[in-house]
Amino acid sequence: MRKRRLFLALGVCLATVVLTTGTALADPVPPPNPPSVPYPPIEIGGAQTQEGLTGDFCNNVATGVPPGNFPPCGSWDVEGSSTVTTRDPSAHPECQNIPRPLQGGDGFNRLIQFPTCWDAARVVTSTDSGTRPPGFTYIPEATDALTYAVRSDGTVPLNLDIPTLKRIYQCDPALTFPSNPNGFKPLIGQFGAGNRTLFFNKLGITDSATYTTQFPCVRDKDSNGVGLLANDGRVLTDPANLITYSSAPYLAQVNRVEQDIHGLAVLGSINGIPPETLNPSSAISRLVYNVVPTTKVTSPTGLGTINDLFVGPQSELCKNPTLIQQHGFSVAPNCGDTSLVTTN
Repeated sequence: MRKRRLFLALGVCLATVVLTTGTALADPVPPPNPPSVPYPPIEIGGAQTQEGLTGDFCNNVATGVPPGNFPPCGSWDVEGSSTVTTRDPSAHPECQNIPRPLQGGDGFNRLIQFPTCWDAARVVTSTDSGTRPPGFTYIPEATDALTYAVRSDGTVPLNLDIPTLKRIYQCDPALTFPSNPNGFKPLIGQFGAGNRTLFFNKLGITDSATYTTQFPCVRDKDSNGVGLLANDGRVLTDPANLITYSSAPYLAQVNRVEQDIHGLAVLGSINGIPPETLNPSSAISRLVYNVVPTTKVTSPTGLGTINDLFVGPQSELCKNPTLIQQHGFSVAPNCGDTSLVTTN
């Protein structure tokens, strides 16, 4: 039954996702490799969910910066070296060997902490906007759906409602199913990750850095104590595991648009609603954003500006719906909007 459901889901996806054979996506390659390529004027880090889309956009689609049409933006993945260098160290020594952003909240933090080194952060929720300092703008770039994933050979039901998911993530010992009589082993991304923040918000759960101590059946780190990354089915090592997963990267992975790390993961339905991205009724349908300093929107300078790339429906990203859909997303109806600004 599980295999049949996965086949049907992929049938729907293939009707809406166009396969691409673009170059492999990775970190930008700064000088001196090769020395003739300058550091990109726009540097972006943050959430894993849209790193494939942003990397493809920067590397292969966005109009290059003269002379030589070099990429106008560089998108840093969540995996790789522990530190990154985003600007020429001779001019910006503060931008050398910065800790790599490991998720959306991390990317936003780096944007605040190193304002001369980063220009934008990929984030997957705006629910934290009220807790962020003033002077930042959330620019929507696409629509995604957040759900949960389980192993295709696992015991976790493929259809769960919000109240049941809350009981699972609060380690309710009375909750069992015939297919899963011995309880659940839920996984979640590390504290501060956007997918975790949004998921717990929708479940009505108050999160904290000590959440897994309060609810020890929930695990947010691997066996080496490293925080679990988003949208990686390889972390599902037990039949009773489940973890949050975004539809867009899942579709891009199984369709080989991005590196396929879904492993044995299949997507579950929340409240009986299939999680495919183009279904606006998905239980946790959400916008994903690029967060930028508001001054970069109101007072743009230089070539390859934030305005050129991301602001307004005629920005380079927003006027490329095929690219957005290739990476499993649907086009945000307000792509490029700049009305959501932090004011605290």
